[in-house]
Amino acid sequence: MSSTTLYRHFDSENNLLYVGISLHWNKRTKEHEIGSPWFKKVKTLKMEEFETRGEAIKAEKNAIRLENPKHNVQRYHIKSSPKPKELALGFSQGLFLKKHVSFQMSYTLDEAADALSMKKSDLETHIAKGDISFYTVLGGWSYKKQKRLIKIRITGWSLIDFLEYKESQQGEKL
Repeated sequence: MSSTTLYRHFDSENNLLYVGISLHWNKRTKEHEIGSPWFKKVKTLKMEEFETRGEAIKAEKNAIRLENPKHNVQRYHIKSSPKPKELALGFSQGLFLKKHVSFQMSYTLDEAADALSMKKSDLETHIAKGDISFYTVLGGWSYKKQKRLIKIRITGWSLIDFLEYKESQQGEKL
């Protein structure tokens, strides 16, 4: 199994700009270079390797919460059939990035399921298993349920992380 890298981007004054995880940090860095306006300020990249994706997701969650990087969307809860065989192996991440991430930073579950060409229930299963990170947003009050509604959102970068993860799983099976 491949290790997962947690990476941190810093500016020239050593301010933390962004924290992320990836199976292929060099590929992800190129994606940030193309799709992230803050990337031109990056002067230093620091990396940390984790044996499992779950460990990397926990470390990323803690780093975002405790270190407060300037350009991360705060993720308060990071947990995590594939129709994705062709998606994972044949879908261009560059095309995905151009089509989705540059236009939308945050997705509802329905939007994320549509972008990944899977059922919403399959996406929910991946979230429950810890395969994809998410964050929550407080919604309005439900008089029927007598509680505040909580909405789950997924960032565009989390979708790309998930595609990388599925791609690596496919590669291990071959």
